[in-house]
Amino acid sequence: MLLGSLLVLLFGHLIVPKMLLADFVPVFLMQNVVVSLLIFSEKKIWTITLALFLLFLIVQFYLIPDPKGEIKSTVGFAYIIYFIMISTKVYHKIYASKIVGRELISAVFSGFIMLSTIGSFIFLSIELFSPNSFSNLGEGVVKYHNIRYFSFITTLTIGYGDIVPISNIAKNFTILIGLAGNFYSVIVTGIVLGKFVSEKRNV
Repeated sequence: MLLGSLLVLLFGHLIVPKMLLADFVPVFLMQNVVVSLLIFSEKKIWTITLALFLLFLIVQFYLIPDPKGEIKSTVGFAYIIYFIMISTKVYHKIYASKIVGRELISAVFSGFIMLSTIGSFIFLSIELFSPNSFSNLGEGVVKYHNIRYFSFITTLTIGYGDIVPISNIAKNFTILIGLAGNFYSVIVTGIVLGKFVSEKRNV
């Protein structure tokens, strides 16, 4: 469920007409919170926290005017905290899982998407507080998609060079996200391979 929700968050804009895209971005964000609420509501504190976060998003997107149609800095910071919370649950699941199966592979894939998404909200917050920290971003919803694209390319350590960090803080966080992507790939691959080898030995 979580992986499907993250894929909708990433690629949902491909099935929405361009003129409606700005209206659907909040919907894509909120459906992810609803799915997390369904998955991680085994404890009352998680249920309350995620429900409050969903309420916060509704207020931010629908009750506070935003003439530019951009994602607000408060939403960016809130989403960084949200994805860190959810990521810790997913990473714990990866570490604690005994069997290499569909659930573990989905958790690994979800963990990587969440790491890259945290990066995109960090970069978005940098750009909102210090405009022109990145080159070639565009405006409005396009800016958000380009920042997300840049975050994934950085986490994957591809680096095409079409979007470039300009300010010092942007450069430093680009290095941090690149290191985190490398660390995730190496450590998680090692964990999954270790579990797979151990599973084969026990058969």
